[in-house]
Amino acid sequence: MASEKSDSFQCGAFEVASNPNVTQFVDKLNKLREAIDQCRIQPGVGYTLTRSSGGTSLTIKTGSGSSSPEDLYPFKIKIRQKDKKYQFFVIQGSVGNNDTLVSNQEKWVDFEAPARIYLEATVSDLKITSCLLKAIAPDQTLELVTISGGKQIQSRITIGLFIDPSNAKNFQIVQNVRTNLLPVTICSDGYPAIFLRQEPTTT
Repeated sequence: MASEKSDSFQCGAFEVASNPNVTQFVDKLNKLREAIDQCRIQPGVGYTLTRSSGGTSLTIKTGSGSSSPEDLYPFKIKIRQKDKKYQFFVIQGSVGNNDTLVSNQEKWVDFEAPARIYLEATVSDLKITSCLLKAIAPDQTLELVTISGGKQIQSRITIGLFIDPSNAKNFQIVQNVRTNLLPVTICSDGYPAIFLRQEPTTT
């Protein structure tokens, strides 16, 4: 009956013989070794192997496996809830050719949800001097350009919307900016002003 069983590796049956053929026996052992090697789990991305006399253990790394790696890009928003407060975290991005840094990037910032998360740049003589990330209610009007005394003092752009705070495990964020920002000179109510827009993506 043993000879009728499946033999996908074609090792053949191991039988006791009075005059064994050494060449055939060694060939069977080599095929058996090849079959064992084909069944071995090899090290790979996202897991580690530990082999011992008791067997092989497979340890899957957290956040790996079939899930794809996290997509990271400038000004990506992350949300968390801590001590019954909502906080946002924005990945580092730059504003303008001089790479003006945003003072509260990559820091957890408290805000009230739901919210429109935006960047506010302080402008002096048509130059950006500082940038800050803020949040307002989604139904509030966001002035993209603020003029005072005939001169621009601020420029703003929406980074994203946090629209559904009901599910803490799956916060819903509508991302508005995915690249660095560029200041563009425009005319606003008859005054020259800096307008912020996304840096074009290259393909």
